[in-house]
Formats: sequence, C-alpha cells, structure tokens
Amino acid sequence: MVIRNSLTWRCINIPSKKKKKKVLTEKDLMKIEIARELGIWEQVEKDGWESLTNAMCGKVGGIMSKRMKSQKAEENGLSTEE
Repeated sequence: MVIRNSLTWRCINIPSKKKKKKVLTEKDLMKIEIARELGIWEQVEKDGWESLTNAMCGKVGGIMSKRMKSQKAEENGLSTEE
C-alpha cells in the first residue's frame, strides 16, 4: 500500500490475512498425491497452486478425473481395464 505523508510517498507493507487451515477432503488428498507423483509438490508448498501453469493444472485435473472414474467403476463392480 502506498500512502502520502506530507510531500513524500512511502510504501507500507500491510500483512495479508492468513488463510485458515481447512480440513482436507478426499479430493484434496488425491490432488496432493498426484502433485507428489509429478514432482511439483515442492513448488505447490512453496508458492501455492496458483503458481502452476495451465498445462500442469490440466495434467493434475486429468489424472484426478481418470482416477475418480476408475474408483467409481470399482465401486459399481465394473472393470476399467483397457
């Protein structure tokens, strides 16, 4: 934030609001597992999910979708062998 004090401008660092820790869902845990497998978990921990490229986010989402589909098929007693 920049404020004007008399005739000079000064930058002041205002601490951002800390995010509350949320309870991780099954999908969150799957996403973290996939990030570890792809070798991007360290980047996510350091810089957050928003630091990933669109392509990498798509890769994580695609793998999640595939796994959820196969889990659902297993629950219904179907085989997803290709």
